[in-house]
Amino acid sequence: MNDGARPVELDCQWALHGKRPGTDYQILACSTGDIDADGYAEILHRFSTGTPEHLPQIVLSWAGREQEQGRIGMAIQEAAPPGQVDGFGRAFAYTRYFCFPYADVADRPVTYTEFYRGIRGLDQPENRDPARCSLAPMNAALIGPAVTAQARSAAALLLTGRQVVVYGCDYVPLDERLKFLDVVASLLPYGMRTRYSAATWASSVSDHSLRLTFAHDKRSGAHNLLFGEPAEVPAEYPVARQYHDWLRSFDDPAEPIELLTRVNEPLRLQDGARALELLQHAHRPKEPAQTVVDVEGHPAVRPPVTEAAPTLQFLISALNVAVRNRNRPSIDNALTEITRLAARSPTRTERDDAVESVRETQILQEGTLDKTDPHVRSQILDAILAAVFSPLTEKHIDEISGMAGGLREELLSAMLRMGEKTQDVDLIVANLLPAGAARTAFANMALTDLIAFATRWPKAVQINARIIDRLERDLSALRPEVPGEIIELLERHYFLSAAIFHLSPPPDPRKPAAADEAAYTRLRELLRLAYGDAPRAGSLNRMTGLYAEPDRALLRLAALERIGTLKGYSPWTILVEEPVARARLEAETKRRIERLLDDEPPSDESTDGQSGQGGQGGQGGQNDQDAPEPPRGPDDDGQGGAVTQILPSDPGVPPKTPRPFWRKRFWRPRARHRERHRGGAPAVRLVVGVGFCLVGLVILSRVAIFMVNLGGD
Repeated sequence: MNDGARPVELDCQWALHGKRPGTDYQILACSTGDIDADGYAEILHRFSTGTPEHLPQIVLSWAGREQEQGRIGMAIQEAAPPGQVDGFGRAFAYTRYFCFPYADVADRPVTYTEFYRGIRGLDQPENRDPARCSLAPMNAALIGPAVTAQARSAAALLLTGRQVVVYGCDYVPLDERLKFLDVVASLLPYGMRTRYSAATWASSVSDHSLRLTFAHDKRSGAHNLLFGEPAEVPAEYPVARQYHDWLRSFDDPAEPIELLTRVNEPLRLQDGARALELLQHAHRPKEPAQTVVDVEGHPAVRPPVTEAAPTLQFLISALNVAVRNRNRPSIDNALTEITRLAARSPTRTERDDAVESVRETQILQEGTLDKTDPHVRSQILDAILAAVFSPLTEKHIDEISGMAGGLREELLSAMLRMGEKTQDVDLIVANLLPAGAARTAFANMALTDLIAFATRWPKAVQINARIIDRLERDLSALRPEVPGEIIELLERHYFLSAAIFHLSPPPDPRKPAAADEAAYTRLRELLRLAYGDAPRAGSLNRMTGLYAEPDRALLRLAALERIGTLKGYSPWTILVEEPVARARLEAETKRRIERLLDDEPPSDESTDGQSGQGGQGGQGGQNDQDAPEPPRGPDDDGQGGAVTQILPSDPGVPPKTPRPFWRKRFWRPRARHRERHRGGAPAVRLVVGVGFCLVGLVILSRVAIFMVNLGGD
C-alpha cells in the first residue's frame, strides 16, 4: 500500500464537559497528558458559541501557545440523554472535545470531516489513555466538487483579520455546514489550521473569538455572507483580493487545494502576504500545452475544463434557504442546477443524501412554500420530485407524505406531472386528489390502462369505483353505437366482473342477497350500455369464459337476462344452472332467470326499464358533481400510509388455473332441477350418452370385421 492510501493513525487527547447533579458546567473527565482539566476548560471557554438553539453542533478550534507545538481540536456539543437534568431540573448538554498535535498531520493532511467521522462514535477510554482513531488522508479530488464561489469568498475574507459570518441558513443540515467549513479550510494554506477556528452555529451577539461561523442573523463588525451567495472582497484589503483572484484562476478547483496542502508552515490567518509568497514556491508551472491533432493531422480543440457542480443535497439546502429568504434570483439559480442534475440521473447514493436533505429542510411542507408565488411553488415541487423521487413508486408516495406532512392537492398534481413513474402510480395519485380533481384526472387517462388496473387489482375498491363510473359515463355517451374495439376490450376482461363483485357491500346476515344483487344489477346495466338490446351471439363465451368463479357466474346470469332466452345457446344450459342454484339473489330475480331456463317468454317486467333502478346500475347517467365518493374497502380502517389504504395486500385476482367446468360438481342442483332432469344432472347424462355411443361404435366395428371375414371365406 502506498503512503497516500495508508490511513493516518492518531492518538487524540480528550475531555468531557458537562454537569453533575448540584454542580455547574465543569470538566467531568479528561485524558492524561500535557493538558490538564483547567487547560481544557480554558480552551472550551475561549471558543464558546453561546447557548445553541439546536443540538448537536460542532466547533473547530486550536490549542497551544506556540504554533509549532499547536494542536487541532474539535468539540461536539450534544444534548444529555432524556431524563438527565441538572440540580434545578433543567436539561443540559455534554461537550466531547478531542485534539491531536498538528505535527502528526503536517506532512499527511486530513480533513475536518474525516476527523469528525473518526471521533463521532468514539468512547473515551476508562483508563484516561488517549483515544486512538484511524483517518483517511486528505484527497483534493474529492473536495474539489464541493468548492463554491461563496467558499472562495469566505476563505479570502478570513485573511482580512475580521470574523466571517454566514447567515440565513437555519435549516441547512449539520453535515452540510461542516462540509462548508471544511472546504473553506481547504482553500487556505494547511499551516493556517494551527489558528483556524469555526463553528456550525454561534450566537450573533455573544462575545466569542471564532473566525468563521454560521449564525441566525448578521454580526456587527464581521463580514456577513448570505448562505449560498458569493461576495466580493472589499478593495481596502488588497492581499485578500489578490488571494481571491488566485483561487479563481484555476479551472480545476482541486488543483489549488493540492497546492495549499504543501504550504504546511504554521501560519496565522492574518499572514496572507506570507501565504502568497509560499504559494509561489509551491506552485509548479503547468506543462506547456501539447498540440493535439486528429487522425488527419489537423489541430483538435481540447474540451474546456469546467468546475464541478455542487451536490444535489447542497442545492436542496441552498434552495430551502433562498425560499425562506424570498430571494428569487437564488431560487432560480438553484432550480436550474437541480434540473440539470436531474437530467443526468443522480446515483442512488446522491438520491439518498438528497432525501435526507428534503426531510431535514422540510422544503416540501406547506408552511415552507406558503409565501411563495404559486407558479414558483410548482417549479420547486417539479424540480425536487424529478431529481429525488424519479421514477415515482408506491413507496415514494408514502415517503413524500411523511416529509410533506400530508398529500395536499398541489403536491399530488406535481406527482401526476412527473414523466417517470412505475405502473399504477398515476391511478393511486389521482385517487388521492379531491373528488372533482380526481374525476378530471381519471377522465384524462386511457381507458385501456384503467380497465387493465381493475383486472389486476379487483379488490382496490376506491380506485375501481372511479374506473367503473368513468366506464359507465363513456358508454352512455357513445350509445347507441359503442365502438367494437371497446366492446372487445371489455369482453377480454369479462366486463370487470371481479372488480364489480368486490365493490358490492359486505355480506349482511339480515340481507344475504344484497351483495350479489348489487353486483348483478350493475353488471346487467353495464351489458345494456355496451350491447343495447342483446349481446352478439359470437361474444358469449368470450364474455364469461368457461369457469364458474362467483363474479363470472353473476356475469352469465346478467347476460342471460339480457338475451331473454337460451334458445340457440344450448351449451349455456350447463353453465347457467349451477350459478342460479348458488347465487344469492333476490327471489324475484331468481324467478325471472328460472323462467328463461324453462324457455318461457320474459314477463312484462322490462329489463331495460329496471336497469336504472336499485343497486349501482343507474350511475352511468348521473351528473359528475353528484357522483358518490368511492367506497372504502372492507379491510380499510383508515390506518397506514396513503398507498396501503388504496391497494390491498391481496389484489383479489382469481387463481390463474381454476378448475375447468367439466370437473365442477354439476350433479347437485336444486330439487326442482333434479325433477326436471330425471336421468341425473346434464353433465352426467352427457357423459353416459357419450359412453353408450362409444360402446355402440365398438360393437358395430366388430360386426363389420366379422362380415368382411365371412364374405372372404
